[in-house]
Amino acid sequence: MNASWNGAAPSLPEQIFVVATALIFWTDILALAFPGELDAPSFVFRTTVLGIYGIVLALLARRPVVFRRALAVSPILMLLLCMPLLSTVWSIEPNVTLHRSFALLGSSMFGVYLATHLPLARTLFLLGIAGTLAALISLILIGAVPSIGIMQAGDYLGVWRGAYHHKNAFGQMTALGAIVCWLALQNTQGRGALVFGAGLAINLLLLAGSRSFTAQFLFIACAVVLFSAGAFIRGLVNNIVVLLPFLAIASIGATIAISGYDVAGLLFSLGKDATLSARVPMWQEILPFANDRFWLGYGYEVFWRAGHYPIDIITQRIRFNPVYAHNGLLELWLGLGITGVALFCAAFAQFIVYAGAMLYRSPKHPIYLLSVVFIVMTVLQNVSEVTILQRNSMCWVLFVMLTVVLATRFHGFNVGGATDDELATQLPQVAVTPPKLLVV
Repeated sequence: MNASWNGAAPSLPEQIFVVATALIFWTDILALAFPGELDAPSFVFRTTVLGIYGIVLALLARRPVVFRRALAVSPILMLLLCMPLLSTVWSIEPNVTLHRSFALLGSSMFGVYLATHLPLARTLFLLGIAGTLAALISLILIGAVPSIGIMQAGDYLGVWRGAYHHKNAFGQMTALGAIVCWLALQNTQGRGALVFGAGLAINLLLLAGSRSFTAQFLFIACAVVLFSAGAFIRGLVNNIVVLLPFLAIASIGATIAISGYDVAGLLFSLGKDATLSARVPMWQEILPFANDRFWLGYGYEVFWRAGHYPIDIITQRIRFNPVYAHNGLLELWLGLGITGVALFCAAFAQFIVYAGAMLYRSPKHPIYLLSVVFIVMTVLQNVSEVTILQRNSMCWVLFVMLTVVLATRFHGFNVGGATDDELATQLPQVAVTPPKLLVV
């Protein structure tokens, strides 16, 4: 591995800050311990996250060359991150959009910091620690504080939720924790390996008890990717001319097979109904309102505010009160219009290209493997839930981190573990050298 993988570790206080911040963004423990009123977070929650944003910005300011370069090589992502703030101009609730946009930017900058200021080996190690602690806290809450760790009302009475508001988030984050601990375990020796082995075991136990088929399927799909992604991408690229006709025929055949198959029966056999737990009717009711503000949306995270007249109409028609769209792209469309959807799709397409290119070069690199896993996770999670542009969410923080890591390395610019003086000498070379492309 290069210096950016095995560079000097940061100070102990900085590592503690990274683990504590990742833990706060990984779970809902802060909001559960200090609940706010209605849509407003508590004073403790606001003070804590504002402190985190301030520390992250101070750490980024210590190495301005690194920060500027991260912005320069990720223009689509940075534009996407700025659009929620711009949406304050046309938002139906400008003050709410403004506050939540700053929260998105602040938490996203933590992802930039992880990508640019720590050696990748240390980043993976600290993320593994956070994933282990998140699982341990959930296990303790389920066993010792069931009033928090187990859902107490509604259709999911008695279902585990751990350190989260809902069992769906609990399932998704334990799946993520298992993947991160798995990768950390493969790249750690000694006592660290014991910690990550325990973290993997606890996360798998919680995932099994989550009663979330989606999260369990997500983990299985990601595990398959971990085992096969490197060899698959190399084989695909090296044999692309032969495989293209085969892939085209297979796609046509799959489409015909699915169109003639009893999809509703398949869903029923998996414990799901054809409406995906009433999500399909809800999406049908939401679409006309999304079309009403087709280009720019209603403003970042304000469509579902209490008192907004579409909510009353949707609630009356579907007979329950939704609080979000249960689909990542549809939620993005409501907030930022089709312009925001297009920006994310462009950023995601670039992410896929960069991840494939870097994994082709280093088929066993754990961060590149995690990047390919994240492609699968992002697609599957956002079918029925929302992780795109989520403030104070570890899923979004990791997406930002991996985007910046892939972009900097794809363009031949390594930042982890290097000083500003060393990086400054790279700038002219990077500026005039075209991006490295795959060499087959």
